[in-house]
Amino acid sequence: MKSCRERLVVLWWSLAFSALAVLPVLLWVPLPQGRAWTFVLASAAAQAAYLALLSLAYSLADFSLVYPVARGSAPLFLLLWSTQLLHEPLQVQGLVGVGVLSLGLMGMGLSGILGSGTRLRPGQQMAALLAALGVACTISIYTAIDGYAVKATPALSYFVAQWCLSVVLALPPLLLRNRWSSLVEVLKCERAGVAWVGLGSALAYFLALQAYTLAPVGYAGAVREVSVVLGAFLGWRFGGEPGGPARLFSAVVIFCGILLVATSR
Repeated sequence: MKSCRERLVVLWWSLAFSALAVLPVLLWVPLPQGRAWTFVLASAAAQAAYLALLSLAYSLADFSLVYPVARGSAPLFLLLWSTQLLHEPLQVQGLVGVGVLSLGLMGMGLSGILGSGTRLRPGQQMAALLAALGVACTISIYTAIDGYAVKATPALSYFVAQWCLSVVLALPPLLLRNRWSSLVEVLKCERAGVAWVGLGSALAYFLALQAYTLAPVGYAGAVREVSVVLGAFLGWRFGGEPGGPARLFSAVVIFCGILLVATSR
């Protein structure tokens, strides 16, 4: 994704490719039934809003600012939904762990900003921050919906329906900023990346759904965000990105947060 110029277009094609790849699963697994479709539609709509807000955020600021702020604050929103709406019993240690984890994730993003010398005007910085927080909110909303849904619906059945519907709902916002012909051109240039990103994203999402069936969504959703650590490390080690020592410190903070969450039950 880092090597792609039109990242969000590549992401949509990746989702579309993986949706086609998982469709044959419906030969063995039935579709969700009855009320479960409400959650499928709500989650898919939230993911479409997530992609639209992400596109806006990236137009205002760099990836190094938007992504860590969005992912770092998402667990805090998710805690609110999981305790107030899902009524999940969370321990004090677990709550502290999620807070520590979020601070580490935001520190990871700050190291990228300071290391790269990124400077934004105050108004632009506030707009980018609000957009990133909007992304975080939509992440937490669809995660909470998914976590509630897979408690009552088989994760594989829910995954296939939600994944395919998300692709359909995410297309109109994308077409507001791009012509269909330009989308096709991006696909021609990025075929290999589309395949790898699509299959990896689908597998990661399905594993997250499985995790929600085994642990409180507030915890599992927070630990899921550790992907930022792996991405930041690979970007520093192989992508030539700055902020190595600061990122290492943030990774230690994140690891401490995960330990607190994992041992809180």
